[in-house]
Amino acid sequence: MIGEVTGIRKIRMLYLQLLYRCNLECDHCFHGKRLQHADAFTTEQAINPITLMREQYGTEAVTLLGGEPFVYKDLAQVVRHAKEELGQQVEICTNGYLIERRLTEIAPHLDLLRVSLEGISSTNDRIRKVGSYQSALEALSLARRLGVPTGVTTTVTSQNINEVLPLAHALSRFGVRQLKLHHLRAVGNAAERPELLVTDPTACSRLREELRTAELSIEVIVDEDLSEHGAPKICVPADGPGEIERIEADPRGALTMSCKAVGKDSHAFWYEKSTNHRALVGRPRHHIAARPAPARHLPPRLRRGRAPSPPRREGQAGLPLGRPRRDRHGPGDRRLRPLPDAPRGHHGPQPRRGPPGDPRHRHARGTLPCRHRACGSTPSPSSPSSAPR
Repeated sequence: MIGEVTGIRKIRMLYLQLLYRCNLECDHCFHGKRLQHADAFTTEQAINPITLMREQYGTEAVTLLGGEPFVYKDLAQVVRHAKEELGQQVEICTNGYLIERRLTEIAPHLDLLRVSLEGISSTNDRIRKVGSYQSALEALSLARRLGVPTGVTTTVTSQNINEVLPLAHALSRFGVRQLKLHHLRAVGNAAERPELLVTDPTACSRLREELRTAELSIEVIVDEDLSEHGAPKICVPADGPGEIERIEADPRGALTMSCKAVGKDSHAFWYEKSTNHRALVGRPRHHIAARPAPARHLPPRLRRGRAPSPPRREGQAGLPLGRPRRDRHGPGDRRLRPLPDAPRGHHGPQPRRGPPGDPRHRHARGTLPCRHRACGSTPSPSSPSSAPR
Protein backbone atom coordinates (compact mmCIF):
# COMPACT_ATOMS: atom_id res chain seq x y z
CA MET A 1 0.00 0.00 0.00
CA ILE A 2 2.79 2.49 0.82
CA GLY A 3 4.50 1.86 -2.50
CA GLU A 4 1.29 2.26 -4.52
CA VAL A 5 0.37 5.55 -2.86
CA THR A 6 3.78 7.23 -2.44
CA GLY A 7 6.05 5.49 -4.93
CA ILE A 8 8.43 4.50 -2.12
CA ARG A 9 10.19 1.22 -2.80
CA LYS A 10 12.90 1.24 -0.13
CA ILE A 11 12.68 2.01 3.62
CA ARG A 12 16.04 1.65 5.33
CA MET A 13 14.97 1.51 9.00
CA LEU A 14 11.85 0.68 11.00
CA TYR A 15 11.30 2.46 14.32
CA LEU A 16 8.97 0.21 16.31
CA GLN A 17 7.39 1.57 19.49
CA LEU A 18 6.57 -1.64 21.32
CA LEU A 19 4.30 -0.21 24.01
CA TYR A 20 2.96 2.91 25.71
CA ARG A 21 4.38 2.22 29.14
CA CYS A 22 7.44 3.53 30.95
CA ASN A 23 9.06 3.36 34.39
CA LEU A 24 9.96 7.07 34.30
CA GLU A 25 7.95 10.27 33.91
CA CYS A 26 10.24 12.71 32.10
CA ASP A 27 9.37 16.40 31.97
CA HIS A 28 9.95 16.63 28.23
CA CYS A 29 8.59 13.25 27.01
CA PHE A 30 6.91 13.66 23.62
CA HIS A 31 4.46 10.82 24.36
CA GLY A 32 2.93 12.77 27.23
CA LYS A 33 -0.45 11.42 28.37
CA ARG A 34 -0.29 8.55 25.91
CA LEU A 35 1.83 6.71 28.47
CA GLN A 36 -1.34 6.40 30.56
CA HIS A 37 -2.81 4.12 27.90
CA ALA A 38 -2.42 0.36 27.65
CA ASP A 39 -1.69 0.09 23.92
CA ALA A 40 1.03 -2.44 23.13
CA PHE A 41 2.03 -4.93 20.46
CA THR A 42 1.75 -8.60 21.24
CA THR A 43 4.80 -10.64 20.32
CA GLU A 44 3.38 -11.76 17.00
CA GLN A 45 2.03 -8.30 16.24
CA ALA A 46 5.52 -6.87 16.80
CA ILE A 47 7.23 -9.51 14.66
CA ASN A 48 4.80 -9.10 11.75
CA PRO A 49 5.68 -5.50 10.73
CA ILE A 50 9.40 -6.23 11.08
CA THR A 51 9.00 -9.14 8.65
CA LEU A 52 6.67 -7.16 6.39
CA MET A 53 9.08 -4.24 6.04
CA ARG A 54 11.97 -6.61 5.37
CA GLU A 55 10.13 -8.53 2.66
CA GLN A 56 8.39 -5.65 0.86
CA TYR A 57 10.66 -2.63 1.41
CA GLY A 58 14.10 -4.11 2.01
CA THR A 59 14.39 -2.72 5.54
CA GLU A 60 17.91 -3.28 6.86
CA ALA A 61 17.56 -2.24 10.50
CA VAL A 62 15.01 -2.02 13.28
CA THR A 63 15.08 0.30 16.29
CA LEU A 64 12.97 -0.76 19.26
CA LEU A 65 11.49 1.97 21.43
CA GLY A 66 8.63 2.60 23.84
CA GLY A 67 7.65 3.84 26.24
CA GLU A 68 10.48 1.88 27.74
CA PRO A 69 11.32 -1.21 25.62
CA PHE A 70 12.94 -3.07 28.52
CA VAL A 71 9.53 -3.10 30.23
CA TYR A 72 8.20 -5.15 27.29
CA LYS A 73 8.04 -8.75 28.52
CA ASP A 74 8.82 -10.42 25.16
CA LEU A 75 11.67 -8.10 24.18
CA ALA A 76 14.20 -10.93 23.89
CA GLN A 77 11.98 -12.88 21.48
CA VAL A 78 11.47 -9.88 19.19
CA VAL A 79 15.20 -9.06 19.21
CA ARG A 80 16.18 -12.64 18.38
CA HIS A 81 13.70 -12.82 15.50
CA ALA A 82 14.94 -9.59 13.93
CA LYS A 83 18.59 -10.58 14.27
CA GLU A 84 18.64 -14.34 13.69
CA GLU A 85 15.66 -14.90 11.39
CA LEU A 86 15.86 -11.71 9.31
CA GLY A 87 19.53 -10.72 9.69
CA GLN A 88 18.72 -7.10 10.54
CA GLN A 89 20.70 -4.63 12.58
CA VAL A 90 18.97 -4.21 15.94
CA GLU A 91 19.11 -1.05 18.02
CA ILE A 92 17.31 -0.34 21.30
CA CYS A 93 16.60 3.14 22.68
CA THR A 94 16.20 3.02 26.47
CA ASN A 95 16.37 5.16 29.59
CA GLY A 96 18.85 2.63 31.01
CA TYR A 97 17.03 2.39 34.33
CA LEU A 98 17.63 -1.02 35.99
CA ILE A 99 18.08 -2.97 32.75
CA GLU A 100 21.17 -5.02 33.64
CA ARG A 101 19.55 -8.48 33.82
CA ARG A 102 17.63 -8.22 30.55
CA LEU A 103 20.51 -6.50 28.78
CA THR A 104 22.74 -9.47 29.59
CA GLU A 105 20.11 -11.78 28.07
CA ILE A 106 19.87 -10.01 24.69
CA ALA A 107 23.44 -8.70 24.38
CA PRO A 108 24.56 -11.32 21.79
CA HIS A 109 21.81 -10.15 19.41
CA LEU A 110 22.19 -6.39 19.88
CA ASP A 111 24.08 -4.08 17.50
CA LEU A 112 23.62 -0.82 19.41
CA LEU A 113 22.31 0.23 22.81
CA ARG A 114 21.26 3.88 22.89
CA VAL A 115 20.65 5.42 26.32
CA SER A 116 18.88 8.73 26.93
CA LEU A 117 20.61 11.24 29.22
CA GLU A 118 19.66 14.85 29.80
CA GLY A 119 22.76 16.27 31.42
CA ILE A 120 25.26 15.65 34.19
CA SER A 121 24.08 14.03 37.42
CA SER A 122 21.44 16.20 39.14
CA THR A 123 20.41 17.94 35.91
CA ASN A 124 19.46 14.60 34.38
CA ASP A 125 17.79 13.39 37.60
CA ARG A 126 15.71 16.56 37.84
CA ILE A 127 14.30 16.03 34.33
CA ARG A 128 13.98 12.23 34.51
CA LYS A 129 14.13 10.62 37.96
CA VAL A 130 16.41 10.64 40.98
CA GLY A 131 18.99 7.90 40.52
CA SER A 132 18.42 7.56 36.78
CA TYR A 133 21.79 9.12 35.88
CA GLN A 134 23.82 6.62 37.88
CA SER A 135 21.67 3.74 36.64
CA ALA A 136 22.24 4.81 33.03
CA LEU A 137 26.01 4.92 33.54
CA GLU A 138 25.91 1.42 35.03
CA ALA A 139 24.02 0.20 31.97
CA LEU A 140 26.61 1.78 29.67
CA SER A 141 29.44 0.17 31.65
CA LEU A 142 27.77 -3.26 31.47
CA ALA A 143 27.18 -2.93 27.73
CA ARG A 144 30.85 -2.13 27.26
CA ARG A 145 31.86 -5.28 29.18
CA LEU A 146 29.41 -7.35 27.13
CA GLY A 147 30.81 -6.00 23.87
CA VAL A 148 27.68 -4.06 22.87
CA PRO A 149 28.33 -0.72 21.08
CA THR A 150 26.68 2.22 22.84
CA GLY A 151 25.33 5.65 22.04
CA VAL A 152 23.54 8.39 23.95
CA THR A 153 20.65 10.63 22.99
CA THR A 154 20.17 14.06 24.59
CA THR A 155 17.23 16.39 24.08
CA VAL A 156 18.59 19.92 24.27
CA THR A 157 16.60 22.10 26.68
CA SER A 158 17.13 25.39 28.45
CA GLN A 159 18.23 23.43 31.53
CA ASN A 160 20.98 21.34 29.91
CA ILE A 161 22.24 23.26 26.89
CA ASN A 162 25.31 24.37 28.86
CA GLU A 163 26.13 20.78 29.88
CA VAL A 164 26.26 19.21 26.41
CA LEU A 165 30.02 19.55 26.06
CA PRO A 166 30.84 18.30 29.61
CA LEU A 167 28.48 15.38 29.02
CA ALA A 168 30.27 14.48 25.79
CA HIS A 169 33.63 14.40 27.62
CA ALA A 170 32.15 12.26 30.42
CA LEU A 171 30.61 9.76 28.00
CA SER A 172 33.87 9.24 26.14
CA ARG A 173 35.32 7.72 29.33
CA PHE A 174 32.59 5.05 29.21
CA GLY A 175 33.42 4.05 25.66
CA VAL A 176 30.29 5.67 24.17
CA ARG A 177 30.75 6.02 20.42
CA GLN A 178 28.05 8.54 19.54
CA LEU A 179 26.11 11.42 21.08
CA LYS A 180 22.93 12.43 19.24
CA LEU A 181 21.42 15.83 20.04
CA HIS A 182 17.70 16.41 19.51
CA HIS A 183 15.82 19.69 19.42
CA LEU A 184 12.96 19.87 21.95
CA ARG A 185 9.54 20.21 20.30
CA ALA A 186 6.52 21.51 22.17
CA VAL A 187 4.55 18.25 22.12
CA GLY A 188 3.59 15.81 24.87
CA ASN A 189 4.79 16.85 28.31
CA ALA A 190 6.92 19.63 26.83
CA ALA A 191 3.76 21.41 25.68
CA GLU A 192 2.97 21.98 29.37
CA ARG A 193 6.57 22.97 30.23
CA PRO A 194 7.37 25.90 27.93
CA GLU A 195 10.25 26.94 30.20
CA LEU A 196 12.21 23.95 28.88
CA LEU A 197 12.26 25.32 25.32
CA VAL A 198 15.40 27.07 24.10
CA THR A 199 14.13 30.50 23.09
CA ASP A 200 17.48 32.29 22.73
CA PRO A 201 18.45 32.01 19.03
CA THR A 202 22.12 32.59 19.84
CA ALA A 203 22.29 29.70 22.33
CA CYS A 204 22.24 27.05 19.62
CA SER A 205 24.83 28.97 17.64
CA ARG A 206 27.18 29.00 20.64
CA LEU A 207 26.61 25.28 21.16
CA ARG A 208 27.48 24.49 17.54
CA GLU A 209 30.65 26.57 17.80
CA GLU A 210 31.72 24.84 21.04
CA LEU A 211 31.23 21.42 19.46
CA ARG A 212 33.13 22.45 16.31
CA THR A 213 36.20 23.62 18.20
CA ALA A 214 36.22 21.00 20.94
CA GLU A 215 38.54 18.01 20.73
CA LEU A 216 36.21 15.09 21.27
CA SER A 217 36.76 11.36 20.86
CA ILE A 218 33.02 10.83 20.50
CA GLU A 219 30.94 11.44 17.38
CA VAL A 220 28.30 14.15 17.83
CA ILE A 221 25.23 14.15 15.57
CA VAL A 222 23.18 17.35 15.64
CA ASP A 223 19.44 17.41 14.87
CA GLU A 224 18.53 19.43 11.78
CA ASP A 225 16.57 21.89 13.91
CA LEU A 226 19.78 22.61 15.83
CA SER A 227 21.88 22.94 12.68
CA GLU A 228 23.01 26.23 11.23
CA HIS A 229 20.37 26.41 8.51
CA GLY A 230 17.59 24.68 10.43
CA ALA A 231 15.45 21.79 9.28
CA PRO A 232 13.98 21.73 5.77
CA LYS A 233 10.36 22.76 5.38
CA ILE A 234 9.52 19.38 3.87
CA CYS A 235 11.14 16.12 4.84
CA VAL A 236 11.19 14.45 1.41
CA PRO A 237 11.24 15.64 -2.21
CA ALA A 238 7.85 16.76 -3.45
CA ASP A 239 7.97 14.48 -6.50
CA GLY A 240 7.98 11.38 -4.29
CA PRO A 241 11.23 9.65 -3.36
CA GLY A 242 11.99 6.05 -4.21
CA GLU A 243 13.77 5.58 -0.87
CA ILE A 244 13.35 7.03 2.63
CA GLU A 245 15.48 6.70 5.75
CA ARG A 246 12.84 5.54 8.26
CA ILE A 247 9.25 4.82 9.09
CA GLU A 248 7.86 4.71 12.62
CA ALA A 249 5.06 2.50 13.97
CA ASP A 250 3.41 3.32 17.30
CA PRO A 251 1.60 0.82 19.59
CA ARG A 252 -1.78 1.72 18.10
CA GLY A 253 -0.62 0.70 14.61
CA ALA A 254 -0.23 4.26 13.23
CA LEU A 255 2.63 4.66 10.74
CA THR A 256 4.53 7.95 10.47
CA MET A 257 7.01 8.98 7.79
CA SER A 258 7.25 12.72 8.45
CA CYS A 259 10.24 13.93 10.45
CA LYS A 260 7.99 16.68 11.87
CA ALA A 261 5.33 14.29 13.16
CA VAL A 262 6.98 13.19 16.41
CA GLY A 263 4.33 13.09 19.12
CA LYS A 264 1.51 14.09 16.76
CA ASP A 265 -1.28 12.26 14.94
CA SER A 266 0.17 13.19 11.54
CA HIS A 267 0.20 9.80 9.89
CA ALA A 268 -1.27 8.60 6.62
CA PHE A 269 -1.06 4.83 7.03
CA TRP A 270 -2.31 2.27 9.50
CA TYR A 271 -0.85 -1.14 10.29
CA GLU A 272 -3.56 -3.74 10.86
CA LYS A 273 -2.34 -5.50 14.01
CA SER A 274 -4.27 -8.70 13.33
CA THR A 275 -2.04 -11.71 13.86
CA ASN A 276 -3.71 -13.57 10.98
CA HIS A 277 -2.42 -11.30 8.23
CA ARG A 278 0.02 -8.49 7.60
CA ALA A 279 -1.18 -5.42 5.78
CA LEU A 280 -0.64 -1.69 5.53
CA VAL A 281 -3.73 0.30 4.67
CA GLY A 282 -4.41 3.97 4.05
CA ARG A 283 -6.59 5.73 6.61
CA PRO A 284 -7.64 9.37 7.05
CA ARG A 285 -5.69 11.18 9.73
CA HIS A 286 -8.74 11.80 11.92
CA HIS A 287 -9.31 8.05 12.22
CA ILE A 288 -6.81 7.74 15.04
CA ALA A 289 -7.41 11.02 16.77
CA ALA A 290 -11.12 10.27 17.08
CA ARG A 291 -10.63 6.91 18.78
CA PRO A 292 -9.60 7.16 22.45
CA ALA A 293 -7.17 4.48 23.58
CA PRO A 294 -8.32 2.32 26.48
CA ALA A 295 -7.22 3.28 29.99
CA ARG A 296 -4.54 1.21 31.67
CA HIS A 297 -6.75 0.22 34.57
CA LEU A 298 -9.45 -1.39 32.43
CA PRO A 299 -9.61 -5.20 32.46
CA PRO A 300 -8.34 -7.00 29.34
CA ARG A 301 -11.84 -7.84 28.10
CA LEU A 302 -12.64 -4.11 27.89
CA ARG A 303 -9.32 -3.26 26.26
CA ARG A 304 -10.26 -5.57 23.39
CA GLY A 305 -13.27 -3.43 22.67
CA ARG A 306 -16.09 -5.43 24.24
CA ALA A 307 -19.09 -3.60 25.62
CA PRO A 308 -19.12 -3.08 29.40
CA SER A 309 -21.38 -5.17 31.57
CA PRO A 310 -24.83 -3.73 32.50
CA PRO A 311 -25.14 -1.93 35.85
CA ARG A 312 -25.31 -4.18 38.88
CA ARG A 313 -28.70 -4.86 40.41
CA GLU A 314 -29.44 -3.53 43.87
CA GLY A 315 -31.28 -5.11 46.79
CA GLN A 316 -32.60 -3.71 50.04
CA ALA A 317 -31.15 -0.42 51.26
CA GLY A 318 -29.40 -0.01 47.91
CA LEU A 319 -26.91 -2.82 48.60
CA PRO A 320 -25.62 -4.80 45.62
CA LEU A 321 -27.02 -8.27 45.25
CA GLY A 322 -23.70 -9.66 44.15
CA ARG A 323 -22.45 -11.31 40.97
CA PRO A 324 -24.78 -13.92 39.42
CA ARG A 325 -23.34 -17.41 39.22
CA ARG A 326 -24.40 -20.33 37.09
CA ASP A 327 -26.09 -23.36 38.67
CA ARG A 328 -24.42 -26.72 38.37
CA HIS A 329 -27.47 -28.36 36.78
CA GLY A 330 -28.05 -26.30 33.70
CA PRO A 331 -26.76 -23.34 31.66
CA GLY A 332 -30.04 -21.46 31.96
CA ASP A 333 -30.54 -21.61 35.73
CA ARG A 334 -28.85 -18.58 37.32
CA ARG A 335 -28.89 -17.85 41.06
CA LEU A 336 -27.92 -14.80 43.09
CA ARG A 337 -25.68 -14.86 46.09
CA PRO A 338 -27.23 -13.65 49.38
CA LEU A 339 -26.98 -10.13 50.63
CA PRO A 340 -23.79 -9.75 52.69
CA ASP A 341 -25.60 -8.26 55.72
CA ALA A 342 -28.98 -10.06 55.43
CA PRO A 343 -30.51 -11.43 58.70
CA ARG A 344 -29.58 -14.98 59.49
CA GLY A 345 -32.08 -17.42 58.04
CA HIS A 346 -33.03 -15.12 55.15
CA HIS A 347 -30.81 -16.27 52.35
CA GLY A 348 -33.05 -16.34 49.31
CA PRO A 349 -32.85 -19.20 46.80
CA GLN A 350 -30.58 -22.02 47.95
CA PRO A 351 -28.00 -23.45 45.52
CA ARG A 352 -28.44 -27.19 45.11
CA ARG A 353 -25.73 -29.74 45.77
CA GLY A 354 -27.75 -32.59 44.26
CA PRO A 355 -31.31 -33.36 43.11
CA PRO A 356 -34.04 -33.07 45.81
CA GLY A 357 -34.30 -36.28 47.77
CA ASP A 358 -30.83 -37.41 46.81
CA PRO A 359 -28.63 -38.49 49.79
CA ARG A 360 -25.96 -36.10 48.55
CA HIS A 361 -28.32 -33.14 48.98
CA ARG A 362 -26.95 -30.57 51.43
CA HIS A 363 -28.31 -27.41 52.92
CA ALA A 364 -26.30 -24.39 51.80
CA ARG A 365 -26.18 -22.93 55.32
CA GLY A 366 -26.07 -25.86 57.74
CA THR A 367 -29.41 -26.11 59.60
CA LEU A 368 -31.14 -23.40 57.58
CA PRO A 369 -34.48 -24.32 55.98
CA CYS A 370 -34.42 -25.74 52.49
CA ARG A 371 -36.74 -24.38 49.79
CA HIS A 372 -37.05 -27.77 48.01
CA ARG A 373 -40.32 -29.41 49.02
CA ALA A 374 -39.09 -32.79 47.80
CA CYS A 375 -36.33 -32.69 50.40
CA GLY A 376 -38.76 -32.63 53.29
CA SER A 377 -36.19 -31.46 55.82
CA THR A 378 -36.99 -28.87 58.46
CA PRO A 379 -34.71 -26.81 60.66
CA SER A 380 -33.95 -27.78 64.20
CA PRO A 381 -36.30 -26.25 66.82
CA SER A 382 -33.30 -24.72 68.54
CA SER A 383 -32.01 -23.22 65.32
CA PRO A 384 -31.95 -19.40 65.37
CA SER A 385 -33.26 -19.53 61.82
CA SER A 386 -36.59 -20.95 63.04
CA ALA A 387 -37.42 -17.77 64.92
CA PRO A 388 -40.50 -16.01 63.56
CA ARG A 389 -39.81 -13.25 61.05
